[in-house]
Amino acid sequence: MDPAVNDGSTLQVTLTDAAGNVSQPGSVTSADLLPPAQPTDLALANGVTFTGRGEPGATVQVRDAGGTVIGTGVVGADGLFSLTLSPAQTNGEALDVRLVDAGGNSSAPLQFDAPDITPPEAVTNITVGADGLALSGRGEPGATVEVRDANGTVIGTGVVGANGTFLINLAPAAQPGEQLSLVQTDPSGNASVATEYDVPLTTAPDSPSNLAINADGTTLTGTAPAGTRVEVHDANGTLIGSVVAGPDGSFTVTLDPAQSNGELLDVVAIDDGGLSSLPTQITAPD
Repeated sequence: MDPAVNDGSTLQVTLTDAAGNVSQPGSVTSADLLPPAQPTDLALANGVTFTGRGEPGATVQVRDAGGTVIGTGVVGADGLFSLTLSPAQTNGEALDVRLVDAGGNSSAPLQFDAPDITPPEAVTNITVGADGLALSGRGEPGATVEVRDANGTVIGTGVVGANGTFLINLAPAAQPGEQLSLVQTDPSGNASVATEYDVPLTTAPDSPSNLAINADGTTLTGTAPAGTRVEVHDANGTLIGSVVAGPDGSFTVTLDPAQSNGELLDVVAIDDGGLSSLPTQITAPD
């Protein structure tokens, strides 16, 4: 037929003989080969209730990033649908949404990013430098960390790096015994619970310096306060090497596993009282 009829339409068919006599009409339904349009007006409430618009009667399929179906529903006669996702999607997950009509035709997949409504964890591994002018710790990459004093005044802010660490300048300097409150807020505006931190009464050791990693990434050398324990952590915060600095402050620490692909490492010195220095960062050879 020209044009082709492939949308499930019902056609009227007649026969005409050589004398021009026309039969009674019969009907035939064409095959439905046309995929439905992509769904529209998508929204997700509380990570669970997924709504939108689509072709009436079509089945809605929602898949997670791994291709697993986490929700299905049917578009109503009014073109609206509402379905439940399980498990809930609350952390910016990328979802695949498509419609499948009664003929088995599937729309092109449409990506929908679930709103991030999950607050980050509280910050950890907090350390204040010996002069009180800087503070370090670990948090969620990309989150903004805010430091407040006991009066609630913001005395420093910073952004957590890709390796999960942050270093914030404080003004005025934090004083021994002072209580600080730290909150991190992710790019979606979700805030963590506050971490309360008491600045130690004793002075933290100086940070390691003169750091160098050998060409094959198996050893790291440098200097630190004599007798302190030097720890090396990878981008995930995992301890990959430790050693005690010698009487002259020099140290050589074996890295396991070797770091030879441009990894960013944190190196700290920890005294006998358990106080940690601010981290010194070094990039491994690539």
